[in-house]
Amino acid sequence: MNIIKIIFRNIEAMKLLKIRKVASLIRDFYLDKNKDINDMDKTYKHAQEEIIMVGFTNIDIKSNKIIITLRRPGIFIGRKGENINAFKEYLNKNIKFCKNPEIDIKEDMIFDFIYPYLPDSDCLYELDDLLI
Repeated sequence: MNIIKIIFRNIEAMKLLKIRKVASLIRDFYLDKNKDINDMDKTYKHAQEEIIMVGFTNIDIKSNKIIITLRRPGIFIGRKGENINAFKEYLNKNIKFCKNPEIDIKEDMIFDFIYPYLPDSDCLYELDDLLI
């Protein structure tokens, strides 16, 4: 029984290391994308702003599939998929633990349900009509 627990812990530890590696590659991708030779502070600031705007909420790895959960997946994918294609190329060049991983993008909408906002008056009337 102890051997099974040790094996399970090792598998979980390896998965966590892979998730950390993917997270650091996402960071490095945005730093490379926003590279400004003259001003490193500007490069880091733009990378931070883009990462915050996309809203990464979770990264999971299952065999050869990387599942990235985002608040705004459209920004990460980009126009005509240009950003996600560039990320896939970057990932394939820099990742060692799996070859040509499949990337699955999911939208995390829980923040939209939790975040308090003051709806406009039209929205309140529509809500009242639905409840009656």
